[in-house]
Amino acid sequence: IEAEPATLKACDAEGYLPLHVAMDGSKPPSWRLVKLLLQSAPQSVQITTLDGFLPLHIAMKMQDRFGDPNLGSMTSSGNNQLDNAEFEEQDNTSADGQSALEREAAMKLNQNRFLSIVQELVTLYPEAVHEVAVDIVPVKDGANPDTWDGQWRKSRWTPYSRAVAKGKHTPIAKLLRPYKKTDKDK
Repeated sequence: IEAEPATLKACDAEGYLPLHVAMDGSKPPSWRLVKLLLQSAPQSVQITTLDGFLPLHIAMKMQDRFGDPNLGSMTSSGNNQLDNAEFEEQDNTSADGQSALEREAAMKLNQNRFLSIVQELVTLYPEAVHEVAVDIVPVKDGANPDTWDGQWRKSRWTPYSRAVAKGKHTPIAKLLRPYKKTDKDK
């Protein structure tokens, strides 16, 4: 970053800046890298991809891909292993070698990191909470988009609406609640 600061403003063919890319991979993001990019290029939180996604939109989608931090289902590696882990009866150790206590600690750490990133994104660009994004999703609710071969529809959402859809009392909804639009704002 110090050697090539211009790379922080360089977009790829889909309009993704390094911050978008760091958060939109097939693996959970490096929290340190995301923090570094936010510190080095805070203005990038206001830039949309060609698909219309701000970094906050990507963060909200990230929780869907890697387990819902609101429910604490991510492990330190980011894999959603609690739902399908096989436990050895004698010592309650999962197939990946983590004890229940280690898994719980890793989940809490990931939830805190996720909320910290969202808080920083919102602090830098509060208007993002109400910016509309559009996903193309299967018509059938709950269908796997990777295997769906039926009809598709557009789904419009904002980071706030997505957070509240997870539950009004989840940590992410509570974090975004102060940014809720009132009737006089509409």
